[in-house]
Amino acid sequence: MVKKNVIVPHGDNVNTRSNTSLDHSKYGEQEEEEEEQSLLLSSNDPSSRRISIKCSIILLMSLVVFASVIVLSAVWISSLLPSNIRWSNMERDNEFREIINSVSRTIVDLTHSHYVMRGQVLKLLDFSNASQIEQVTYQTYVTEDLQNNGLVQTVYIGDDQYNGLGIYHDPAEGPCLFNYTANDRQEFYYCDPDFELYDYCKRNNTPDLVLGPFDVSSLVDTCNDNPKKQIFAETYVDVTTPNYDTFITLLYCFSMNNKTRFNYYLAFDFTVASFSNFLVQATQKVHGSKSFIIETETNYVVAIDDPTIKVAIPLSDDTVERKTIKTLNEDRTREVVNFVFAHAQDNISNIECNQIQTFEDGFDYISLYRMCTETKIDWLFVMAIPKWNYLGTIVIGVVSSLCGAILIVLLSIFLSIAISMKIVKPFYNLIDQFTAISRMDLEGIEVKPSKFYEVRELQKQFLDMTHMIKLYRAFIPTHLLQQLDKKNAEEEPFTTSDHHHHQTENNKKQQQQQQQLSTHSSTKSSVSSVSLSSSRSTQNTSVQKQHHSRNPLNMFSLYLEKKKVTLLHMVFDGFSDVLSRMENPNDCIHMLSDVFDQVHTISKITGGLLGHFENDSFMMSFNSSIQHANHQEKGVLASKLLLERIESLKTKKWLSHMKNDELLTLIEALKIRIALTQQECLVGNVGTRDLKTFSIISSAKYNLEAMVKKAHQLDISIIVSEGIQHKTHCQYHSRYVGDIHLVSDHEYSSMHLGRSENIPQKLYEIGDSTNQEADEWMYELENQKKKQKWQKYNQACQLLFEKQYHSALNLFLEFSNENQGNDKPCLEMIELCQHHIHKAPFSTMR
Repeated sequence: MVKKNVIVPHGDNVNTRSNTSLDHSKYGEQEEEEEEQSLLLSSNDPSSRRISIKCSIILLMSLVVFASVIVLSAVWISSLLPSNIRWSNMERDNEFREIINSVSRTIVDLTHSHYVMRGQVLKLLDFSNASQIEQVTYQTYVTEDLQNNGLVQTVYIGDDQYNGLGIYHDPAEGPCLFNYTANDRQEFYYCDPDFELYDYCKRNNTPDLVLGPFDVSSLVDTCNDNPKKQIFAETYVDVTTPNYDTFITLLYCFSMNNKTRFNYYLAFDFTVASFSNFLVQATQKVHGSKSFIIETETNYVVAIDDPTIKVAIPLSDDTVERKTIKTLNEDRTREVVNFVFAHAQDNISNIECNQIQTFEDGFDYISLYRMCTETKIDWLFVMAIPKWNYLGTIVIGVVSSLCGAILIVLLSIFLSIAISMKIVKPFYNLIDQFTAISRMDLEGIEVKPSKFYEVRELQKQFLDMTHMIKLYRAFIPTHLLQQLDKKNAEEEPFTTSDHHHHQTENNKKQQQQQQQLSTHSSTKSSVSSVSLSSSRSTQNTSVQKQHHSRNPLNMFSLYLEKKKVTLLHMVFDGFSDVLSRMENPNDCIHMLSDVFDQVHTISKITGGLLGHFENDSFMMSFNSSIQHANHQEKGVLASKLLLERIESLKTKKWLSHMKNDELLTLIEALKIRIALTQQECLVGNVGTRDLKTFSIISSAKYNLEAMVKKAHQLDISIIVSEGIQHKTHCQYHSRYVGDIHLVSDHEYSSMHLGRSENIPQKLYEIGDSTNQEADEWMYELENQKKKQKWQKYNQACQLLFEKQYHSALNLFLEFSNENQGNDKPCLEMIELCQHHIHKAPFSTMR
């Protein structure tokens, strides 16, 4: 009976379960398994998961920065925005007031000059003296021209009979004296323009230009309505000017008696072009603005900021058509006018006088001011300014602050990510190492030192824990590690129908496994364990697809099951002599370490369960703790690999490093004997809930020892039972070497007292692989002849089984001669044939 004194799971397929376990033990194990399962489920439950440290740091820093930005933005916006808006409103009003004040100053200056001249004319002038009127008007014109830069175009005096005399500024000729009479003609006398040289109008006695009558009826009517008053008449267009300029007349109506409303009037005509210039200058300062002045009573345009807009259109009858503000064909102006008239209910006289009003219309601020004076000026000033001119700076500031805030938040997020990554990086490293620990990848541990004290302490404790796990792991058998790591050997179902396909696939797997072994043979055992983990994982996946697996939570339960198991027994023939000749037993530690390195590696590659080393031998089982569909082939493959690698160790390492001649001779004589058989065994965990032992209960140990003795007798390396040979004859060359009586599979006693029937079994020696490519790769020199070396021997055995003893003897003799008589199995077969020929009793079971 073979036992493994470790806590292990049972096999994947359960055939027969023993009913000898106690009820309370089952109940305790079931309760423990349910508790473990509950813990696993709760750890995988998404509702039990919490936010990570990295996310917490990122979220915390982002919220702090975001809250700070919000507070700071709210503070500066609440502090600066109201004052900025007030400043914008004041600036807008100031720009509008500048237009109003410019026009007002001009009008005030003109009315002041006009009023002064009125006083002089009233006391000094003789209205009946034309020469005196000519002199006064000329001097007044020159004064106004010098003072107001040509603003006043005409200075003249008229009476209530539609007669008049004065000075007019001709755009082409300069100042000229003009005289007009009622319903008659106009006479023009050009004056010398040199004001410094002449203080009077130096002219010809005959008129230089004669035109039709001059209509002054509107002036007479105005004076009749406003005697003894300084007053502005309605604007008019002078058709004699090239651009059809708009003029306005400032009057003072003299009343000398009570018979008529007035007798004479003093008139200043001046162009409104200067007012348009004021508007042009103002709108140029304010991008996108629009301004104009309207005569309230007539809706005529007094001034506008665009000189290209024609406010008077000449007609064919030498008259002009004046444009009202509503009839101008300019989109921007029309939009503003529509709003103004809509606000004034289509009558701008409804707008309050001398009061600035500002309204919002879509994208504009529209400011209105109706100028009403005692001199009968009633004009509406309008200026439209885009909101963006004032709100743009505010919007840009707010948007910039928002962009800055977003940038700060993004930078804070990136910074928090960087900081969190720096903080949690050691934790992720530890998580990776813990993951490696969970896979039992103890050699791949790489802890990166952290600058944080607490993390370094945690890393130190982790490394101490890993060191202790390594110490414990060294005593855990391979089969348990394979179960815990879920890295079982890959298996393929073998059936009669796909025999050829299975043979080819098996040979390929043997090549791959031998390649892996060759790669790892020069490394240490620990490195081999790590590098082979991926192979075991792949194999385990195949097994899980083919067989029903036990629940991982039940892998430690007590059970026994009956199943076919392939058992390998390897003996170091001659190890006792080597050990007895060593002065210090520790001297053989390195030799045994080399052996265990190879044995451990091969057991992982082939998926075998490695047993304890006992004296000069150890056992390896297949299909015991791990399910194998072709466990016989696995066992033979393991035998071939063990023989090859240990022989290589002996020749390349032990003999080359050994200095003691006596030990050198003993090591050179050291032989490897391997016996393989398959039996029906009881396998499983036995014991109690707290102490379990994985056991293989069978008579295999007795049978294997008998087979090893036979191998020693015949000096062969690998001997197998008939069942193993039958399963592997397609993969390996083999030959019959004799018979042996083996104890029955159903005998489980350690003392074989002959109570059970011994079963005769044929024994076979295993040779080379039948795959030529594998032979060429593994041994580098074998060829087709190697596959033929036992052909004659096997033919002789076939004749022996057919009782053709003479023919068999001849072939055995030929084979023995070819091998110089050193082949012990052949010699025994020759002796057997000779005894059969002479009818003498003989047995190959000795």
